[in-house]
Order: sequence, then C-alpha cells, then structure tokens
Amino acid sequence: MNYVAGYLFLLFKDEQETFTMFHVVMNLYFKGLLSDKFEILKMKFYQIDRLISIFIPELSEHLK
Repeated sequence: MNYVAGYLFLLFKDEQETFTMFHVVMNLYFKGLLSDKFEILKMKFYQIDRLISIFIPELSEHLK
C-alpha cells in the first residue's frame, strides 16, 4: 500500500489531499478484497490465473 500512497503523494504534493485520496481508494476498491477470509481476493486470483492460462499458456506453465 505504500506504493499507492507514494504515487498519490507524487501526484497531489499535499499530505492532506494524499491521505484523503488514499482513504477513498482503499474504501472504494480494496475494502472487499481485504475482508476476513479474503474470499473476493481468492476469486480475483483464480480469475487472473484462468485468464493467463487461456490467453498466455506459456506464461501460465512457467508460473506453475
């Protein structure tokens, strides 16, 4: 998350604006991913794994 916060700080150059935007980004896009059992995150990893195996099978084999 420090990469996201650092990038936002480079964009806004203000600590208060950066914190506000980081808070918005975390609540809008990552809130469901970081729940108790990570069910949504597991589903997203499965989806990306399937997409890689379908469209780039060589990379999929290499990663496995």
